[in-house]
Amino acid sequence: MGVDPGHVPAGRAPVSGTAGVLGRLAVLAGATATACAIARWTGLVSYAAAAVTVWSGRAAASGRARAPRAA
Repeated sequence: MGVDPGHVPAGRAPVSGTAGVLGRLAVLAGATATACAIARWTGLVSYAAAAVTVWSGRAAASGRARAPRAA
């Protein structure tokens, strides 16, 4: 009795192949949507946007975080 490599036992999700990738993307999308809903519901969207901007370095790249000018 060999094990069929294409067979997924009941109650176990595939971890590789197209089904595994799509499953992981679905979990990631659900977690992202949940985090966005919580941030919006609690009013933390502006704080989250500011944190993402700072973490990504866009503030420095856009010129908003310039050093003070010399007199």
